[in-house]
Amino acid sequence: MNNKATETFGQALEKLDDQLYQKVKEKHAPGQIHSLSRDSRTISFCFGTVQFKRRYVEMPDGSRVYLLDEALAIQARRQFSPLLMAKTADMAADVTMRQAAKAVTGLTNCSVTAPAVDNIVRATGQDLALVRTQEAKEEEEAAPGKRKAVKELYIEGDAFMVRGRCTRGRRNHRQRNLPFMHTVHRFQVYEGVAENGSRRTLVNRHEVSHLNRVVAIRELAAYVMAHYDLRETTVFTGSDNGSGYEREVFADLAAGAKREIHVLDRYHLNRKITKRLAGFPDGIASRVQKAAYTADKDAMTEALDTCQSLAAGNETGAADRTEDVRLLRAYLSRNWSSIEPLADPTIYRQTWSLGCCESNHRRYTYRLKHQGRAWSKAGLEAMLRIIDAEQNADFFESLQETELLGTTFMPEVAETAEKDINLQALGLFKALPTKHVGVRHGGIGRNTSTSSAMGQLNKQLNMGSSY
Repeated sequence: MNNKATETFGQALEKLDDQLYQKVKEKHAPGQIHSLSRDSRTISFCFGTVQFKRRYVEMPDGSRVYLLDEALAIQARRQFSPLLMAKTADMAADVTMRQAAKAVTGLTNCSVTAPAVDNIVRATGQDLALVRTQEAKEEEEAAPGKRKAVKELYIEGDAFMVRGRCTRGRRNHRQRNLPFMHTVHRFQVYEGVAENGSRRTLVNRHEVSHLNRVVAIRELAAYVMAHYDLRETTVFTGSDNGSGYEREVFADLAAGAKREIHVLDRYHLNRKITKRLAGFPDGIASRVQKAAYTADKDAMTEALDTCQSLAAGNETGAADRTEDVRLLRAYLSRNWSSIEPLADPTIYRQTWSLGCCESNHRRYTYRLKHQGRAWSKAGLEAMLRIIDAEQNADFFESLQETELLGTTFMPEVAETAEKDINLQALGLFKALPTKHVGVRHGGIGRNTSTSSAMGQLNKQLNMGSSY
């Protein structure tokens, strides 16, 4: 039945090609449309692999096209249907390429290899990149329309490293046995935190990730500008204040807001203090942390002076420990304006939620690090686009939007052809004759005593059937 279904579907596509060719010929003068050849094509769908032939037509303007490919929006040099590609890429975002290929081969009637899954992921990622680029461009050029006005808005950013594949252009890394690393830049914007028992979720979260930090900032800024009216909004921003994630960067993202408050990430603040004060007596790091979270600068200076005295009094490693205290003092002084909001009791609830960007890396790092040993730049960019679309819950919707860019996913047959196609009229799906067998009678067997419940039910049914 599977072979018959794929064969029948191929015949239906060829019939559709004939009708499209006749339609085009009727719209033009005789002799303007020429059929050059009938070329074969093989496409794998979720229900199986279909082979069919379609005409290569020369149009009056000299262009040459496949009418059937244009009607179905099937791109050139793609061996899989758009729906199968979308579902395969969606699966590959959670498991390895080999596991995704095994799942597709086992659950569908087509055979897919791991390299084919990798090609599908790259093609899907390119389509999503086209959509995101076009959306960012339209959002930047569009006039301010109906945008959401919220009281609070949160913007966070952070980066992580992913191992890349060494190519011939990176011989220094191979000679020194150093892995080449890609830097992934991630930004997220959300409206708050919703609590459901002990579970917390971010409200209307939108994520943007890219290997180019400038591109990621541009897409996030376009999204915020198109969806939010910040004139009466307090924007809370958070990061580790590293290179490329300074307070000035987030001030540009929150331009036009009523108020912008930047907070240093708690995780990185605690890690910096414990790392620099490792080896000091117990309680010293706690004093520094308490001074930071209460924004007590005098207590902070006193605690660091104590650390410096302890470091100087220790003969072993005095220089190293003194240097650690000096670096910690410079770090806290440099980021003090971003630490002070942590002690403000009026915004304690808002600042407490900042820092979740670090924990949200897990959705990316688990796939890109634990399930992916090394990535090329093109493969990593494609996978980032797919995971972003999944996190934003607009994966299939974004692929459908590629129709605006000439790469339609899950297309429908053209309206002119849809009215004229009748599969039963084509003789492809004829109803098989059925033989009427008459009315079937049933009854309860007499294998129980008449006094039992089943026996009484049998007696009543037999009495009713006698009338």
